[in-house]
Amino acid sequence: MIEKDKIVVSLEKQLREGKMASNRVEKERGELGIIWMQNNTEFETLKANFNDCQERADMSSRVQTELESQIEQYEQLYKEHVMLESELAEAKAKGKTVGNSKIDKINLLKRELDNEKIRAKHLEEKKGLLEHHNQMIDTDNN
Repeated sequence: MIEKDKIVVSLEKQLREGKMASNRVEKERGELGIIWMQNNTEFETLKANFNDCQERADMSSRVQTELESQIEQYEQLYKEHVMLESELAEAKAKGKTVGNSKIDKINLLKRELDNEKIRAKHLEEKKGLLEHHNQMIDTDNN
């Protein structure tokens, strides 16, 4: 009977140890689950930040390309305007009359130049705002 008691006590001890081990495993599993969720949240945040940075870079690139195109158009219009003004000045110096179509064309070019200046200025401002916004976000992320 003593041996039976020893066996029962031994089995009860093993059962307690098994329960304690099982509790430790459950606790560690819970902790690992929490760590996994935190890491997953950090990963999603980093992914969102990366996508945001990529979008900002793409937008900045598009604005820069559009700005360069507008500047090129402005320069072409300006050259044509200078050439027509020069022709007009030459004609006036020689005492020739200049047709209304030439004067109308010069006036049209002046308006187009003014419009291009406005567009270029708007794009410069947009580019500046984007750069400022990017700097603010980069500062906040650091």
